Amino acid sequence: MLKIWSMKKEQQKAENSEGAAAGGAAGGPKKKKVTAAQLRVQKGMSPLSSHHHQPEILTLWRAVDLSELSLGTTMRTDFPDPDNILSFILYIEPDEGMYKGGRFSFTFNITPNFPHEPPKVQCREKIYHPNIDLEGKVCLNILREDWKPVLNLNAVIVGLQFLFLEPNASDPLNKEAAEDLRSNREGFKRNVRSAMMGGSVRGEGFDRTVNMSSARNLQKALRPLARQLASPATQRRTFVAAAGAVRAAVVSRAAAPVAKHQTRGVKTIDFAGHKEDVYERADWPIEKLQDYFKNDTLALIGYGSQGHGQGLNLRDNGINVVIGVRKDGKSWKDAIQDGWVPGKNLFEVDEAISKGTIIMNLLSDAAQSETWPHIKPQITKGKTLYFSHGFSPVFKDLTKVEVPTDVDVILCAPKGSGRTVRSLFKEGRGINSSFAVYQDVTGKAKEKAIAMGVAIGSGYLYETTFEKEVYSDLYGERGCLMGGIHGMFLAQYEVLRERGHSPSEAFNETVEEATQSLYPLIGAYGMDWMFDACSTTARRGAIDWTPKFKDALKPVFNNLYDSVKDGSETKRSLEYNSQPDYREKYEKELEEIRNLEIWRAGKAVRALRPENTK
Repeated sequence: MLKIWSMKKEQQKAENSEGAAAGGAAGGPKKKKVTAAQLRVQKGMSPLSSHHHQPEILTLWRAVDLSELSLGTTMRTDFPDPDNILSFILYIEPDEGMYKGGRFSFTFNITPNFPHEPPKVQCREKIYHPNIDLEGKVCLNILREDWKPVLNLNAVIVGLQFLFLEPNASDPLNKEAAEDLRSNREGFKRNVRSAMMGGSVRGEGFDRTVNMSSARNLQKALRPLARQLASPATQRRTFVAAAGAVRAAVVSRAAAPVAKHQTRGVKTIDFAGHKEDVYERADWPIEKLQDYFKNDTLALIGYGSQGHGQGLNLRDNGINVVIGVRKDGKSWKDAIQDGWVPGKNLFEVDEAISKGTIIMNLLSDAAQSETWPHIKPQITKGKTLYFSHGFSPVFKDLTKVEVPTDVDVILCAPKGSGRTVRSLFKEGRGINSSFAVYQDVTGKAKEKAIAMGVAIGSGYLYETTFEKEVYSDLYGERGCLMGGIHGMFLAQYEVLRERGHSPSEAFNETVEEATQSLYPLIGAYGMDWMFDACSTTARRGAIDWTPKFKDALKPVFNNLYDSVKDGSETKRSLEYNSQPDYREKYEKELEEIRNLEIWRAGKAVRALRPENTK
């Protein structure tokens, strides 16, 4: 319960009692009370600046019972001039919410007209917050139109605390931060953490506000928060309402279940009876990550899908990374569009490799094979060779990529496109990735692979081998992820059309319902949940037909795996993708797919989605 006025009343009651007792016993006057109005003093008036009265006034200011708010250790005041109690500094160290682990300070200056005018409050640090601008001005309604003389400094202090608990995007001073919070809450959290570490957001640098005395708490704060407010309230426009919201939030947090974690950084997970170690980014907070790579330069070769996502994430994590691509080519121009600067962190391939200690070969599989004779001599002893796909070294008989024997060779393979790697990083989530060690010369290759995985934006990392990574990747892409699923879409759609169904009906029953309704639910809850959630008719038919599809498709999938493992798929890819007219042939294939009736119908259906009709 918030005791906004109780301590003040108790103080006054005690003083009145003391005064009455003194007057009755000695016939003297009652003890003079110290009231809020006495703060309206002019410079040079000594009674209120004396040490005699300072404790009493400070007691009046402490109207909120911090212990019941669990805020006893999150705020403190400091008086730079002990003789001037009208000017002080408030320190706030949030232990919950998006700003957990930070230390923020505010100057309070009491004007001579207080309490008829609110105190002047300003943030001393440059922070990323929708309600605090880059100059430290604070947008808090009780410091403006909602101020009333009956309010005291506690209203302001609790209001500031609430701003860190739940920033308000509807009444901003920093409009970019407000839009960030409004449109992408997870991305906003990521930007807050970056700014607190002294990083930049959209090119704007911020002051480091991490509370180093609670580094352990900061590491926990960098994890996806296990406890969130069950239903965060929007900041109210008055202090009384804000206090009620804080009170509700405290109750909500107390009732929320606490997630149980195993040893920080690594978890042993039971996957259907098989136990595996899974590595999480919690063991690599950004400070540790930056310290680990402080003597390294990461030379990222190739700026395609993975190069784009991984490169930008590395840069945002404060890692020293340079891009190596052909000058004035498409990738060079794309890199410039993303903020890479020629001569600073954008170079031609040879120069980038010469600067790098960790060489990230993210060229296409065909390009890796073609350029390897030129690149290999530059991978000298002491450097590390990094891949995001095991294709080239695993199928070295076909690719001719024989790695040097005196360097560490590692892999981190995100389970998604480079665009997904980037978007999940910006949302503060992190993509799942597998990592592997092909060659460990230094004895530190595994640790390096895990650190690289976190640095490029992975949330969880699963250990594998180069061989298993490339087999599963090629197999999955040709199967359920793209090739197989497209084949099933086409087969079902064509049968529906041949049986007299309209294009819209065929597309809706084949693709639209699957991708917009069922697949997300399967991803979130599993197939058993999906069966249980559908109608009895749908459930019976789906369960009955599952083994028929499995029996029909399993031989196809076995043939596919054999084709991957024996190198047939690799040979086909290298031969096709190395042809001089590869791009023209590919564009022709893509145009044929684009012009299939199913996808032309799909374009019209997608245009009718609610989000596309606004």
